[in-house]
Amino acid sequence: MSRIDTIPQDKTFYDILSEIGSTPCHCNEFIERNKFYIIEIGRMNDFDYEVFWGCMRIYEALGIDYFSNYADLRKGIYGNFSQGIEAWFNHSSIMEQRPSSDRFLEVVESLRFFKISGYHGIPFSEYQQKAEEAAALYQAATEKEMWQRQEANAQMIQQRVNNYFNFGDYSESTFEALSRDLIFRQEKSISINEALALARSAPHNTYIVILKKNDHVCHIGKTERPLFYIGAHQKKSNADSAHFEAVNPDYVDDLIISMRILYDVELDKIHPSVLNRKYATIKQATFAYKKSEGIPRKSVLSAIKDSKMRTVVLTNGQVLIDKIMLHKTLYSSKSI
Repeated sequence: MSRIDTIPQDKTFYDILSEIGSTPCHCNEFIERNKFYIIEIGRMNDFDYEVFWGCMRIYEALGIDYFSNYADLRKGIYGNFSQGIEAWFNHSSIMEQRPSSDRFLEVVESLRFFKISGYHGIPFSEYQQKAEEAAALYQAATEKEMWQRQEANAQMIQQRVNNYFNFGDYSESTFEALSRDLIFRQEKSISINEALALARSAPHNTYIVILKKNDHVCHIGKTERPLFYIGAHQKKSNADSAHFEAVNPDYVDDLIISMRILYDVELDKIHPSVLNRKYATIKQATFAYKKSEGIPRKSVLSAIKDSKMRTVVLTNGQVLIDKIMLHKTLYSSKSI
């Protein structure tokens, strides 16, 4: 039952008071029922007290408690109308309930019943006028919310697609050269102390760091602060030697994945993102081609198989692929 059902539509709060007379009362049961409303309202004004004592008289005489209806208005449980009634329909209340025509009519009826001339800076006459339009206002707000959600969803999809197709100026030959040189140079890693001494004078740049323990790669990462990075991660991995070098930031994230696969280390840390222009997961690829080109998942999987690319099953169950090779397979006439 709606709270509005307890309010007589043909009377006001003051009409009922005049009917029951002005006999003073002090009803402990009423006070006990509403003590938490008083606390939630906070500092009560003269009108609050007038309504409180009047509601107590009505409760003692008729057994009906109207103070909760008033307290809901005072606590702002219906939300904020300060930006206008139409704006109210487009927001949630403090109780996270979607504003509706029924809830708005509750507000109007409570204002009428307690003869409140204005609420949140809006005169009661305007509430009365909008009550006739409540259903239409609610419908308009609902349609606007649906449109906004659709727009947000479309933007999110487009962003995911753009994040995937970020390899417009990617050069496979550049990546292969960087990878080949890195593999060769990391073989001549130096002791941790030597690496730390060298890192102290390293200029600001993007670096790839390879740590080893007993000549086996145990950690691969990137940093702009090699001194701090090597010191911190050496302790975590108990490494005894290191290699670091400045790398083109456009390729460093893919180099890290490539090196982790090559040395079979930290595969659980592989999470392809917008920073990766060469690597992605099958899930990311099928989503991007479906949304941007309308290519079904089955065709993407077939292209992956036809390309004979190496795939890697990651610890989270996702399958890592080479999205450059996949794109070349799907569009053999295009060059990257």
